[in-house]
Amino acid sequence: MLIFYNTATNEYPLFIGDILLINESWTSGMSLPENIVSVEETTPISAGENQMAYEVLPVLSDGVWKQNFAVRDLSEDEINNTTRFRYEFFRNWTIS
Repeated sequence: MLIFYNTATNEYPLFIGDILLINESWTSGMSLPENIVSVEETTPISAGENQMAYEVLPVLSDGVWKQNFAVRDLSEDEINNTTRFRYEFFRNWTIS
C-alpha cells in the first residue's frame, strides 16, 4: 500500500486518491506534488498488557520517511471495557 505525508501541513496518512485530488493527472512514476512525500511502511511496535500502540507522524530516517509508532497506557475505563468485552465474548465458549 502506498502511504503519503504532506510535510507542509502534517496531513497524514494520505493515499493515492488524496494525491489525485491535488493533481488529477498524477500517475505512479510521476514526481509527487510539492511537499508530498512517500512513507515507507514499517512493522508496528508491540504494546505491553494494558497498553496500546498507535501510529503517529512519520519520521525522516537516513533520507527516507518511515512510519512511526508510539505506545501509551490504557486508561482505567479502557481496561475495564476491554475486560468486559473479553468476558462477554468468551463466556459462552465451550471446549469440546
